[in-house]
Amino acid sequence: MPANHVANATEIANYITEVYLNFTSDHPYPNWNDLPEVKIITLLWKIWTPVLLVFGNFGNIVTIVVMSRKQFSESTTATYFRALAGMVSLLNFIYIIYVLHNIYVGNILFNKSTE
Repeated sequence: MPANHVANATEIANYITEVYLNFTSDHPYPNWNDLPEVKIITLLWKIWTPVLLVFGNFGNIVTIVVMSRKQFSESTTATYFRALAGMVSLLNFIYIIYVLHNIYVGNILFNKSTE
């Protein structure tokens, strides 16, 4: 190909497909779950995600309590902080349920069952 050749979409797609197929078929570790790094990261993910979410929710509850005090209660900023902390706590709670469900029912990572 000339140096100033501009690839069209088909050439780009073919190149990406070729690189992807060569990577996955010739990769020395076809089973990613057996790698020690993946096992360590998965274990850390399973432990630290719920811990951080619980501490995050605790911090949000403290924010709601502090911003609800009389000296802050009429501030517009305090109202925004209370709303933000409440929404983040709600989303964290939903995510905690999602993570715990997938830890005990099935592994999110690599769509592999834990049984």
